[in-house]
Amino acid sequence: MRQLLEGHLDRARYARLLQGHHRLHRAWERQHAAWLAAEVATAGWAYLNRSERLAADLAALGLSPEDEPSPPSSRSSSQVVGGPSGSWGALYVIEGAALGGQVMLKRLQAQFPDHPHHFFGVGLEQAHAPWRQFQAMLDIRLPSSSSLQAAIAEARGMFLRVQRMLEAVSR
Repeated sequence: MRQLLEGHLDRARYARLLQGHHRLHRAWERQHAAWLAAEVATAGWAYLNRSERLAADLAALGLSPEDEPSPPSSRSSSQVVGGPSGSWGALYVIEGAALGGQVMLKRLQAQFPDHPHHFFGVGLEQAHAPWRQFQAMLDIRLPSSSSLQAAIAEARGMFLRVQRMLEAVSR
């Protein structure tokens, strides 16, 4: 990410960054597919599939998800921790990262103007303020101290998985 912000991210490193994100999101989305389709949809949240967008970004670079290197660790990065409350915590990190991605999008568009940047543009097509809506939904879905603690614990776990992924792709 530092290379991106400093304007030194080359095509190969950008591809590795996308591959790392794809691996992370694909595993999480597969593990949480039923929960996303049932509880998240019922709550009224339209989850935007990240792995599909990342696959499209990789295809624009002439790559496919099958070209991804093996994960740096054999430890599963997609265990469901803390049940539904924990899943809401992980989703909090994923949805919050979309806001950061939109900030990085301008730099990426300047550096790679011919690339579609589907992943980093997640949420731009939504006209209203979805982040506030998501936060209000969490207040309803996490009504107790124990549910909030489970969400916080899994949010921290998701932050750690993202950090590990970023460290792995920067090598």
